[in-house]
Amino acid sequence: VFDSHQSFGWTISKSALRANAVLGRIIANDEDSGLQGVVHYSIQSWDPCFSLNITSLGYVYLPKDITCSSSSYQFDVIAADCGTPNSRSTKQTLTIDVQNDPMGSQALPRRVPLATQRTVVDVN
Repeated sequence: VFDSHQSFGWTISKSALRANAVLGRIIANDEDSGLQGVVHYSIQSWDPCFSLNITSLGYVYLPKDITCSSSSYQFDVIAADCGTPNSRSTKQTLTIDVQNDPMGSQALPRRVPLATQRTVVDVN
């Protein structure tokens, strides 16, 4: 289940859209214990000129510079557990609006709060 307190509509400064830039974080929780409680993230881009990757802790980053100039993009973010034999998943649409920099390319990217995630695995 995705954290209900997070936003799936992000506004990002155009100058912050550089290769390897972390844009934000998605958090999902699974109340199961053991490996069934481990969450795996994936992200799908529907625009070939703007792709994102997501780490195992939910940090969303830009793997390469964007090659297009649209002002809004949508991505499907999937959080799945590692349950066997039946893994469960949920999907949420992430919308990123690109904002032109009022101060030009010298503007600093906005600060993104980074939360801490702790995964507990029961090996018994």
